[in-house]
Amino acid sequence: MKFILEQTKTNSNSLFKKFTLRLAPETCRLSIKWTPEAGKWGSYQLVDPKGEVRAHYIGGRTPQPVVLGRDRWQAPYTISGPFPEGEWVVHVVVLGTAGSEPLGCWGTIEIQCFDSEKESEVIESDEQLWFDNKKASFDLGLYPWNRMLVSEHRWYKGDLHTHTIYSDGKMTREENNVTAKCNQLDFFVATDHNIVPTSWPVSDVLVIPGTEVTTPIGHYNQLGARRDPFIGSEEQLAFTSDGLNRLQKRCRNHGILNSVNHPFLTEWKWLVGSTDLSLIDCIEIWNDPTYKANQQATERALKAWEIMLQDGRHVTGVGGSDSHLRPNETYPDSEEPSLIGDPGTYVYASCLSADEILSQIKKGCVFVSRHNCKIDFKVNGERPGTVLPIESDKPYQAMLRVVFDQPYRAEWIVDGQIFSRSKAVRVVKTLTFERADYHWVRVNIRDTSGRLVGFTNPVYFGNKQPVLLTWGDVLEKMND
Repeated sequence: MKFILEQTKTNSNSLFKKFTLRLAPETCRLSIKWTPEAGKWGSYQLVDPKGEVRAHYIGGRTPQPVVLGRDRWQAPYTISGPFPEGEWVVHVVVLGTAGSEPLGCWGTIEIQCFDSEKESEVIESDEQLWFDNKKASFDLGLYPWNRMLVSEHRWYKGDLHTHTIYSDGKMTREENNVTAKCNQLDFFVATDHNIVPTSWPVSDVLVIPGTEVTTPIGHYNQLGARRDPFIGSEEQLAFTSDGLNRLQKRCRNHGILNSVNHPFLTEWKWLVGSTDLSLIDCIEIWNDPTYKANQQATERALKAWEIMLQDGRHVTGVGGSDSHLRPNETYPDSEEPSLIGDPGTYVYASCLSADEILSQIKKGCVFVSRHNCKIDFKVNGERPGTVLPIESDKPYQAMLRVVFDQPYRAEWIVDGQIFSRSKAVRVVKTLTFERADYHWVRVNIRDTSGRLVGFTNPVYFGNKQPVLLTWGDVLEKMND
C-alpha cells in the first residue's frame, strides 16, 4: 500500500491527512516507510481499530522502515502485540519549510504487510520494554517508576531535555546513555519531539520517559510521560492555543509534569499567550548555554519566572541541554561543545527513582548549574521548594555554600530584587521581613564577566493567591 501526500492549498504550510487500511488475518508484521519531498518534515501515527497508538514516527534520522510486530517486539517507539480486526488508521502531519514547493506531492508513506516474522529483522539487544506486549496498549505500565537505583539522600544530577536520532538528534539512544554517564549524570529524561519511548537500552543512568510536544507556537516537555501525547488526529490540537491547554490539562490529570521550554528563544519561543499558568509545573530557564542566542533568552526567562514567583506561583525553574549534537561538535560562534547535562539540573531526593525525582522537581528542590558548580542553599536548614511560616521581624538564617573552581559572585534575590552580593565560599545571612504576608529568596551564581553559572529555586515564606492567570499576563507585566 502506498499513500501519496498532496498539498492543494497554496496558502498552507502544513498538511494533515488520514488514511485507512485493513489487515489480512494472517498478517504478522507491518513495515512502514515515510519518504518526504525536499524541504518537508513529517510525522505519522498508526492507530489500531481499538484506538490504541501502535507506532509513532517523526522525521529525522530514525532508522527506516519502522517495523511493527504482532508476536515479537521489532522496533523502538512501537507497541507490539495482537493485531485486532477492523479499520486501522494512519494519521499524517507534514510541515513545509521556507523555500519548499507549496503545491503537489509532499511525500509518500508505504506500508507492507507480511505473514511471517523474520528472525533477522528482530532487534536483538538488551532492550527494556516498558509496555506489556500481550495487551497491545500504549501504556508504560512496565516502566519501573518506583525502582531505586540508589537509596541515598543527596543531590542527583540530571538533564530534563534530550534528543536522539529518533527525532532530530545526532546520537543514538545508546550514545545518549554513554555520554550521560561520561558527564556524571545520575538521570535524564528522554524528550524526543512528539514521541514517547516505549523501550530503552539498559543503562547505568536512570532514563525517565518523556516527550517534547513540538508545535509552531511553542514547545513544552512532558516529564514522566506514560502515554503517547496524541491520539490519532490530536496532533492538530498542538497547533492551537486551546489545543495545547487541553493537552497540558490532560497531562496534569495523569500526573505528568508540564515544563515550558526555552520560552524566549528566537523562533522557538513560547507564543501561547492563553497558557493557563496553573497547569505549568516547570519553566526551562536555561536552555543549552553554548547556543549563542540563549544568553539573552535565559536572562529574559529569569525575569518572567520571577514575575510568576512574585505573584505567588510556585513554578520550578529548571535547565535542559536540548542536546542535538555529538559530544565533539559545537554550534556556530561557540567554542564549547554542546553536551548532554550542560546545564545540569540537580534534584535533592531521598533516592534515585523516577517517581522520587519527578516529585522533588515538582516541589522545587532544584538548582541548575554549569561546570560542575555545586550550590548548597538553605534557610533555617530547609532547602529550595520549602514553604516556611512567615512572621514580621522574625529573623531567618540563610546559608549559602558554593563549590566552584573559578572566581564568582553570588546574587541574593529577595522578592525579585538583588538583596546582596557575596563572593565567599560559605556565607550566612540574617533575613527579616517587615510584612508577614508572602516573600521568597533564592540565589544566582555568576562569573566575573556577569554570565550565569548557576541558580537555585526559592525558599518561600508564607503563600499568596496569584493574580496573573495566563502567560500573556506575565508578558504584559514584563513590558510594564
